[in-house]
Amino acid sequence: SDARRLIDWRLVELDPAHRAVRLLKPGMLLDLGGIGKGYAAQRAADVMRARGIPRCFAALAGDLVAGDPPPGRSGWTVAIELAGAADPGLNLLLANAAVSSSGDTEQFIEVSGVRYSHIVDPSTGIGLTHRVAATVIAPRGELADALASAACVLGFDHATSLVDSFPGTGVIVSRQATETDGAVSISARDESDVLSRSPIVVDLLKHAIEEKD
Repeated sequence: SDARRLIDWRLVELDPAHRAVRLLKPGMLLDLGGIGKGYAAQRAADVMRARGIPRCFAALAGDLVAGDPPPGRSGWTVAIELAGAADPGLNLLLANAAVSSSGDTEQFIEVSGVRYSHIVDPSTGIGLTHRVAATVIAPRGELADALASAACVLGFDHATSLVDSFPGTGVIVSRQATETDGAVSISARDESDVLSRSPIVVDLLKHAIEEKD
């Protein structure tokens, strides 16, 4: 409860002129773990483009930014891991877009038989206990990274409405039905493509997502 009293984005003051951030309540800390890797991957891709290398791919763990596709191909192949699934099962063909995945497949802790994710629910102050994984496709890495974490917090039933409120984005959300049966449910913007396991070609510079909708 003490930590929750320090959670409030309105208590973060930005000073662009001095490139500074001020936290307005004593004891507050700022953790950029939910956006930092996506931003770094995007900056790496931006630098390569600025140096005349448009055909590029930057990856920091689960945060990826793709430039133009490899020669003779429509995109970079990215495998998507689903919550509770034994194998990824889904592939994206990514071009000129960013994708970030978040979930508790690898980062979690069990306490008294309860599995807690490394993703903290701000409403409770503790790690998530529902098994969910989210993959977000967006125009830029920092946006994809932030939305993927937020989608996990919102859960299977509400994540798509959040992501769809941002232009040019898409989301695949999966959940494990129970801890024992391993069944996976999928929610996605283009469900027919996802469920058929066919590749999803994404090129946001050509508005592919909007055209498919």
